[in-house]
Amino acid sequence: TMSSSDDPPISHLTDELLMYMLTHITDGSLLVRTSRVCRRWREVSTAEEIWVSVCARDFAGRQPSKAGEVLGPRGGGETHRQAWMRLHWDRTRLEIGRDELCGSNWQLHFHADMFLFHSSPQAAASRWGKGAGSAHFDHNGIFVSTVDGAPSMRTRVSWRLLRYCDGDGGGSSSSEGSPSASPTHGASEGVAPSGRVADVGEGECGTHVQVGAYPILSLSRTPDWGWSLTNRFVFLLSDNGVPLAPVPR
Repeated sequence: TMSSSDDPPISHLTDELLMYMLTHITDGSLLVRTSRVCRRWREVSTAEEIWVSVCARDFAGRQPSKAGEVLGPRGGGETHRQAWMRLHWDRTRLEIGRDELCGSNWQLHFHADMFLFHSSPQAAASRWGKGAGSAHFDHNGIFVSTVDGAPSMRTRVSWRLLRYCDGDGGGSSSSEGSPSASPTHGASEGVAPSGRVADVGEGECGTHVQVGAYPILSLSRTPDWGWSLTNRFVFLLSDNGVPLAPVPR
């Protein structure tokens, strides 16, 4: 048995000094791994005081999955460590639910604004630099936008939440073979190169969205944990703000 004099120096640190040392770890995933060193390190490294500061640092400038949600612990006794692990997993999710789609604020951009090519120099100059317009997916299946000249600003356009499936998997109402529902860009842009497209059922999540008869929008995530919907003509970016959970005093 190792005597106390043979213990490594770090084992002689008080819990307060060990906690002070761990608060300087800026990588949350590394902090998670420190809990596997031994029982004592787990007790100290999972302390709420440490993870409050980790969450405040890591969640700054990030987006929740829909507007109004808080980046932080949920009710029911969830700790900041548990919230960090849940949200770091969720930021990689490539499926979106109807509540998230309809509950997000969206900015609509054109890859190439054809208005600038076909309008007079005066009209193009007045439009140039105005940036994106806002867009909204209504729970009733209607898509609207504020982009000047876009059809979705002038009339009601329907939208559908879809999922691409391999072979015969999933989906409640297949749209395979429909010209308007066929992929129009390759796998490098996020669309499955093969398979079939289907409407998702109530309460299910989708991987793609179609607005009207336009090319299907493929889903991806942005570096700030937001959503991106893209086809060859437009891209939509979520803008859900960054409401952070209040820090306990």
